[in-house]
Amino acid sequence: MIWQEMNRLLELDQQHHSSRPLLDEHGRVRLKNPVTGVTETGLKWSEVLERAPGYFSMLHHTIRNREAYGKAVHGHFIRIAKQLSQPPYLRTAAWPIWRFN
Repeated sequence: MIWQEMNRLLELDQQHHSSRPLLDEHGRVRLKNPVTGVTETGLKWSEVLERAPGYFSMLHHTIRNREAYGKAVHGHFIRIAKQLSQPPYLRTAAWPIWRFN
């Protein structure tokens, strides 16, 4: 489910950021470094997908209840999707996930 949602977010991003795509021609994530302001390339999208479940596990390591964990992860996807689907179509909520390495 996490991979499915990540791919859905990528599609939303592609719809609203066609002039500055998230992925480069090699399928690597392109994001602006908030410190330097320079656009950098990082992980391949397939690597981001592979690491995403671990990211959420680390992020919510204190949640032991399966239902509460699912709600917490779902809340992240809702917030990111909302930000990507409404003007000004920001990427800031998704930045930590796409940058995860």
